[in-house]
Amino acid sequence: MFVYSDAENILNSSSSGTLSAFFAMLTIIPILIAITSPLTVKASQELTVYRMQEYDFQSTTHGCRNSIMNLEAKTAQLVSHSFARKCVVVKMLHLIENRDLFDELLSESVAGGLLILIPPDFRDFTAEQEDGFLLLEKTLLTQTVQIPVYFAIETPELLSIYDEIELSSHGKRENISTSEKIFNAVVANGYQIVVGGSQASPIKNVIVSSIEGKLIGRGGEDQNPTIAIVAHYDSSGSVPGLSFGADSDGSGIATLLELARIFSKLYSNPKTQPAFNLVFLISGAGKFSYLGTKKWLEDHLDNSENTLLSESVFTVCLDALADVENNGVINMHVSKPPKENTSAFSFYKRLQTVGKRYGINVTMIHKKINLADENLAWEHERFSIRRLPAFTLSTLNSHKSLHRTTITDTYDKIDINSLTRNIKILAEALSRQLFYIDDEKNSQLVDSEMGVSESFVTSSLKLLTSTPRAQQLLLTTERGNSHQLPMLLNTLQTMLKKYVKEVNIYHYKPDKREPEIVFYEPTIAKMNAYNIKPAVFDLFLSVTIVTYFGLLYLFLIVSTFF
Repeated sequence: MFVYSDAENILNSSSSGTLSAFFAMLTIIPILIAITSPLTVKASQELTVYRMQEYDFQSTTHGCRNSIMNLEAKTAQLVSHSFARKCVVVKMLHLIENRDLFDELLSESVAGGLLILIPPDFRDFTAEQEDGFLLLEKTLLTQTVQIPVYFAIETPELLSIYDEIELSSHGKRENISTSEKIFNAVVANGYQIVVGGSQASPIKNVIVSSIEGKLIGRGGEDQNPTIAIVAHYDSSGSVPGLSFGADSDGSGIATLLELARIFSKLYSNPKTQPAFNLVFLISGAGKFSYLGTKKWLEDHLDNSENTLLSESVFTVCLDALADVENNGVINMHVSKPPKENTSAFSFYKRLQTVGKRYGINVTMIHKKINLADENLAWEHERFSIRRLPAFTLSTLNSHKSLHRTTITDTYDKIDINSLTRNIKILAEALSRQLFYIDDEKNSQLVDSEMGVSESFVTSSLKLLTSTPRAQQLLLTTERGNSHQLPMLLNTLQTMLKKYVKEVNIYHYKPDKREPEIVFYEPTIAKMNAYNIKPAVFDLFLSVTIVTYFGLLYLFLIVSTFF
């Protein structure tokens, strides 16, 4: 029988030099192949991904209910194949063009997970593509999805992974030969998509903060009627980590800050101080039936010692004033049309007069409050419920506009000139209201050195869109008896303090037993993409290794006869 000692004798024979070289080559070649393979360099890549929205509101679940994923990646080239234990990687544009595919992939029986690649710049979308994307987002925001759904911004590294996954999927096409299928099955590279950590869980101790500032009129707070200016700071979209809300409601907050800056100059001079109190409210949870405003109203109206809103003339709510839909109008949305002898109606007429100077129509849109809806339509409805005169100014014609809840609402989509023009109209009309200026006269406020500053509006909007503003990302933390505002709110508080006095913070906390709103985390995660070979490659490699050693064994046996 041939044993290792026989092989040692062969190596010590006269031909051992040749055999040694042969054996060395057989050993070195596989090692060189392994260490020079480019796959060893990119065997694992870490990427930032953004989880689909998940929250409970009014005891109704919304969004993605799963966060953990450890699945092999496949592209959605063949809808007929089942990807029940696969992570389907698909480009957003592909879903826009194949809506049926999108609906099918959200089914738990079709895919085990979903990774959607979105372009870094939505400005390249055509109008038709953007409309299709808005409809997809509406589906994501209204459905409850059981599989983990993540979004990732297209990068060269991610597109390279996608191309490799797509190449490996070619092996399943029916229009190629059997030999090509076998070859592709052996040499193709795959990826294992892993998003680890713990399962998504509710955020504990939710605190939503709102910021209030005042400009007190001539004679003192108790002696003057009040006009409130309100805008909510949070944004909404299918992906919280990518919801920047430039128009809704970044433009509203930018407008509020600019109005505070302008009128602070008038109120700082006793000669130009109006006989009105101006109250500015930067409210939270606007995308969740305006819960921050609800809490603020309760604190003011249910407290008999607080008379700030007892003499309210009207409240101006600001939402989406950058005219992203190019409607060329400013709409006054009301729950009940104001009567002709009221301050709200006179302000409406002043808006119309000033708007004509800029070629902008100001219209009134009446919509009754539907308390059966999960979400109130407009922020002014919170005031109307408490029988306070209020309205919302917006360039949008309807509260159902999909531009209010989309991740495509970014700074790049904003026309600063349109926003600045609309702020001028509002500032001019408000100054006429404060000083009882007749409609035929021109107060020239916006044309003076105290007029609207485009640079201030631009910088404010850039600040607001520099970070995603989904409400779950802007929660206040409680430390003992103090509250720590998130960085953005702290900055907004500092800005408001610069122009107004008596800045106060109001906190909304959901009920512990039956919370109106429940947020879940994480919203942003790290995804690892591991380069893998298919199972058939392991079989092929095993056969190759056995054959290799078998041939080596036979060679050594044959060598004993020479």
